[in-house]
Amino acid sequence: MHMNAENVVGMLYNKDKNNGNGGGDMEDKVVTEKYLDARLDDLESRTDVKLKDLELSITAKMDERFVASDAKMDAWFDRGAEQFAARDEKIDARFDKVDERFQRVDAHFDKIDAKFDKVDEKFQRVDEKFDIVNTKIDSNLKWMMTTTIAMGAAIIAAVVYF
Repeated sequence: MHMNAENVVGMLYNKDKNNGNGGGDMEDKVVTEKYLDARLDDLESRTDVKLKDLELSITAKMDERFVASDAKMDAWFDRGAEQFAARDEKIDARFDKVDERFQRVDAHFDKIDAKFDKVDEKFQRVDEKFDIVNTKIDSNLKWMMTTTIAMGAAIIAAVVYF
């Protein structure tokens, strides 16, 4: 037998009236249907309430899990930020050491440049002295050439004259 609402009502009607043996009038059947409808409405409303409670409970649990998950992620990001800051400090310290080394090297090269400047000054003074010597040599050579030419001319004039 196919079970539908009428069959269920009929079975309940028959059980109620005759202690499970069937029978009863139509008026009792309508009362039973009204009772079942009221019972069904009550079950539906209680089910709705329970579903709403379940939905609120699930939502609350999801919110709790979200808050917990959010807290875990915040903690994870905080740890990451701390690790990044620590690494950043280490890198900064390394760069500071490298910078100090470069400053020392720069100071050393500055000393070397100062020594080369002193050597350049000495070479300039030597060049100036050579220029003075060369000027004296040139003037002496000119004087000697002039004297030699004058003496040669005097000798030639003396030879020609005598």
